[in-house]
Amino acid sequence: MKYLILILLAGCAQYHAIDIASGPINCTVSKSDGVATIVCPDGTKTTIDDGQTGPIGQTGATGQTGAIGPQGDIGQTGPQGIQGPQGETGQTGQTGATGQAGQNGTGIQTIQFCTSYSGTYPSVFPEYGFLIGGKLFAVYWDGVNAWESQVYPGTYESTSTSAPCNFIVNSDGTVTDI
Repeated sequence: MKYLILILLAGCAQYHAIDIASGPINCTVSKSDGVATIVCPDGTKTTIDDGQTGPIGQTGATGQTGAIGPQGDIGQTGPQGIQGPQGETGQTGQTGATGQAGQNGTGIQTIQFCTSYSGTYPSVFPEYGFLIGGKLFAVYWDGVNAWESQVYPGTYESTSTSAPCNFIVNSDGTVTDI
């Protein structure tokens, strides 16, 4: 039984016959740049060109929509918009009542107790008080505690170790050495 294979070369309208009467033939086929080449052991060689591309067929039906993918990253912040128009100015409130006139302040005068001493560093430190509004104030010390207090009119003895004396506090807060 003899078989005949006909190969049609597209675009050339040529037929090539390969005789395979002796049984199956182990031919090799290779393809490069749209051209197929068939080479058989008996030396027969045939080339088949893909030819020109045919017309594009009709578009098929659209498939179903796939599942929703994960949310993407947040994009960069856009530029700042233009500033809006200035709002209306509100009404000015009523002027408040005028306050009372202030009173004159009371001056503070430093008074040295034992006026016969002159303070000199680092050995002589006379004691002082403050005359405020006709009243004398000074720091008292009892050997343990110290506090600021009014010094009432009367006779006093200074406990200063560097400038001791006796003095009188007058009713107007002034001091007289004894």
